[in-house]
Amino acid sequence: MQNSVNIRFSPNELEELNILAEQQGISMAALIRNEALKLINFEVETDLTVKLVDTEASNLPNGHQFKIRELYSKQKWANFSKRSRLSVGRKSFTEVANKQSPLSKKYVFSHKDSDNAAVYKRV
Repeated sequence: MQNSVNIRFSPNELEELNILAEQQGISMAALIRNEALKLINFEVETDLTVKLVDTEASNLPNGHQFKIRELYSKQKWANFSKRSRLSVGRKSFTEVANKQSPLSKKYVFSHKDSDNAAVYKRV
């Protein structure tokens, strides 16, 4: 049995789903997956979002370097779904690199460490 599904939406449906996903700070795929799992009473894992990362990182002093996973205790980090941890890493990197993004005014990419995790600096 296949473990993925392809779904087609009209442009208007897609636009509305995208707006809803952005409001929740998650990907459209995560939004659709979460809602489908709720329909069959499956437990929905906690998703890490760029908004949550920004909230935690905003508390750091200017000049402080950090990896996203260091913002959370080991237990809290483990409670976030693996797919959302990977996704938020890519999204954060893209947002910080995008000069039009509000995050690019708050953080800069510093380097990748030995385990290939991005290190950011609060500015």
